[in-house]
Amino acid sequence: MLAFFRSIYLTRKYRSQLQECEERVLEECFAGMERGWTFLDGMTAILTVFLYGKVVREENGRLFIRFSFHLKDKGFVEAHGIVDCVYENGVVSEIRERGKSC
Repeated sequence: MLAFFRSIYLTRKYRSQLQECEERVLEECFAGMERGWTFLDGMTAILTVFLYGKVVREENGRLFIRFSFHLKDKGFVEAHGIVDCVYENGVVSEIRERGKSC
């Protein structure tokens, strides 16, 4: 339970770093796809990506960020998975896609 509240605190504290990492993940992993924000966005577009991110932990000035993603095609989930991201010294240093399942 403590880890849950710590993650919420870190996500709010490092919101700008989270957004910067989110933009980088969209550019590298989901280039050319439309970004979805609401339920209705995924109903009309051919392929839409929904990203949900949180800061998992902070270690020695490095932020470990985890994004959960869903790819939707006209409302139906085509794939989902996790992308891990490391943010350090003001830049995104590492992006790993951990899984994509249909």
